[in-house]
This record gives sequence, structure tokens and C-alpha cells, in this order.
Amino acid sequence: MRFNNFWLEVCLIGFIAVISLNLKAIYASSERNQNENRTVHQQPRYYHNIQRREPNRTVTSGAVRGQCPGNNKRIFLQILAPDDHLGLTAQTHPTFFWYLNLEENQSRTIKFTLVEVGRTEPIFEQIFIADGSPSLKLMQFTLPDTVEPLKINQTYRWTVTVVCNLQRPSSNYFSSTMFKVISKRNQSFNYSLETNAILSARQGIWYDSLYYAYSSGNSQLFAQLLKEVNIFLFTE
Repeated sequence: MRFNNFWLEVCLIGFIAVISLNLKAIYASSERNQNENRTVHQQPRYYHNIQRREPNRTVTSGAVRGQCPGNNKRIFLQILAPDDHLGLTAQTHPTFFWYLNLEENQSRTIKFTLVEVGRTEPIFEQIFIADGSPSLKLMQFTLPDTVEPLKINQTYRWTVTVVCNLQRPSSNYFSSTMFKVISKRNQSFNYSLETNAILSARQGIWYDSLYYAYSSGNSQLFAQLLKEVNIFLFTE
């Protein structure tokens, strides 16, 4: 009887060991699959904010929605810039982007204004005429070479205004934010546009990263950069 019990215990221990090994294999396989799924579905983060100690004193860089007085046509405006810290550029003639949507059958004057912080007179102003459209429009503007280069380490404010009434500025809709010009010494321009976009993003140079991503034609990279500063409007 003791002999039979001994072999029964041996078989039982062996059976438990086999089950334990199988469970470990199943768990390891499941964990490996989860890690692979995370790798496939999780987007890398490109943009790194290096200006946490210098917050963006923004007037309103979020989405602006409304209607001009006496007109029931919809207006939507959003400049494409971080709203919780100062955006950077290494360009002395940077490019600016914003979204605009005017309801169909309306045309509006759009004004771009650039001001050096600490001064009242604009450095530059540009007037556009925008027509209504059923879809969101991505608009861009590059500071012309005819304008004096922006100063290194200087902070500026740019504003986009939808003009409802030239005589009553208070009725207009606008979105405005600040940015800072930094030295080019850490910026590389010897790679592809996509690579330059990623390198600029990793160095926290927002405006240049967005410009390179747009110029590369990579809409997914452009959209990813926007998502990383909580702008989710771009249609891939």
C-alpha cells in the first residue's frame, strides 16, 4: 500500500508540474502578444516641450467658434500652436498654420498680425480674403523675406483675426499666441523633411517641426504632432 501511495504521489507531483509549465507558457505567450499589440498600436511621441518654465501667456489659442453680429453664418478658427507653453522656432522667417472654417456663401477678411512682445506697433500685417467652404481649411503663412529677420531670443505674438466689422474690432473673432526665436546651432537641415520634422520636434522646436512635416507631405506625421499638443482636428 505504501508503495502504491508513493507512486501515486510521484505521478500527482509530475502532473502538477506539467500544468504549471503549461500555464507559464500560456502566460508568457499572452504577455508577448500584448506587448506586440502595444508596439503596433502605440504611436511614438515626437514632440518634447523644453519650455516648461516659460509658460505661454496666450490670449486665446484654443478653438474659436461663433457668428458675426447680424449674420447667422458659422465661423471656426484655431491656430496650430501649443496653448500651455511657448512654441519655439529656429527660423527668422517662420511659417504659421491655422485652421479656418467659414460656412458656405460667405466671404470674410482675415488679418494676420505679428508683434514683438513689449511693443505696440505691429512688425507685420497681412490681409487675406477667405471664402466659405463645407470643410475645414488648413491655412499657412510664411513671413516674407522682405521683412527684417526676427531677433534671436526675442518673443513675439502672432494673431489671426476674422474681421466681422472694420469699424467695431470688438465684434471680430481672433486667436493669438506667443512664440520665441532661438539659435539654429542645435538645428540640423541636412536630412529629409520628415527626419528634420522629427529632430525639430524632439528638440522642442514646434514651428519648424510642423513646417517640415507639412512640407514632407506626410499627413500622418503632421496629425501626430498636432495630437501631441491636444489638437485633434486634422483629417488623415
